[in-house]
Amino acid sequence: MNDPRYWQEGDRDHIDVSMMEPPGPFVTILRWLESPECGTEVVVHLSRDPIYLFPDLTERNWRWTYLKNTLGDVVLHLETCDN
Repeated sequence: MNDPRYWQEGDRDHIDVSMMEPPGPFVTILRWLESPECGTEVVVHLSRDPIYLFPDLTERNWRWTYLKNTLGDVVLHLETCDN
């Protein structure tokens, strides 16, 4: 399993979990959202549509927007609903 990549672009954090095997992306994203380093938004890069992640995001009061959704390349913008 490959490790996630983290970087900042502009004022947004990015996490690339596209090279990770399930459930790595799911676990990594949720851990990031619960970490002190996490701000109010993050861009997540994945290799597939994370349909099982959406209920957990809703439960944690996060909303998502697709920035890209093609086969093998999904980019989501996650933002707290508290904004």
